[in-house]
Amino acid sequence: MSSFLSGSYTKRGSSGIMKIEFDPSNHSITSSPYVKLDNPTYLCVDQNVVFSVGSVLEQAGMVLISDGVIKDMLLLEEKVPCHISVNSHIKHVYTANYHQGHIMIASYNHDILNHLQTIKFPHGSKAHYVGYEASIDALIMCDLGLDCVRAFRFDGTQYQLLWESQFPQGCGPRHAVKHPTKPILYVLAELSGEVFTCDLSQDGLVIKHKTSSYPPQFKTPWAAAIRITHDGRHCYTSNRGHDSITHFLVDEKGHLHFESRVSTYGKQPRDFNLINQEQHLCVLNHDDDRCVIFKRLDNGSLEYLCETQVLEGVCVCLTSS
Repeated sequence: MSSFLSGSYTKRGSSGIMKIEFDPSNHSITSSPYVKLDNPTYLCVDQNVVFSVGSVLEQAGMVLISDGVIKDMLLLEEKVPCHISVNSHIKHVYTANYHQGHIMIASYNHDILNHLQTIKFPHGSKAHYVGYEASIDALIMCDLGLDCVRAFRFDGTQYQLLWESQFPQGCGPRHAVKHPTKPILYVLAELSGEVFTCDLSQDGLVIKHKTSSYPPQFKTPWAAAIRITHDGRHCYTSNRGHDSITHFLVDEKGHLHFESRVSTYGKQPRDFNLINQEQHLCVLNHDDDRCVIFKRLDNGSLEYLCETQVLEGVCVCLTSS
């Protein structure tokens, strides 16, 4: 049995976070309410603690959940953040706020959240991803509005800017994923639908290669999520508008090569993840509430397996159980 959590909007029926269980032996999927919360659109986990973005009345921010119960909230924002991640080693949790153009950092201990820092960016910023990268001991964020990726280092008190790397104007860096063994960061650009392969170092990013996640001549890219396998041999992206998942092979240099593209059997596939020890892939189609599971074949290609309904699903979050 493989279990994971789904984050969602709560505008047309969803009550919040759902727990989904998938039994690969008979291809059955069951779902049950996990936590009632408004707009928990992104989640992350540290052992048995779940962190979510969310809102309560007119306030928004981050929420700490333990054993299925909300333990604390840090509601210091006007709009719900779009991304959340955790650094379990130093007990920091990070949110990126697309609407307000900033990232927020908190520490946590014994189910208590404490605000540490808010880093605001220039007008036009649309902070869309924030995550700690151990290989350079830095926090990396993608700014979709200002077409850049920044890194920050914690000095024991606050996070200080380490570097800022510019990307092609109008491409819209949205999400990033690090190669598991190579000093390479893959940056997915929402507005151009491209994946940029970048050398990653203490000094910044150097773009070495780029490839499109969409078919040639597709006119309205709207890329969403990117994942890479633990062995570093396969990379996947989700393509809203085209409603598909693209599979890339990763060569010895870390460059991506288009291998295949499959329908997500639904509309607006925002997030997806590799589940069941990467033997399967689950994608959430937001617009028509279809949670679709694919089998990953030996060559990394995807084969439709089964589906169920998950209302307004936009995040597939793996758990430790």
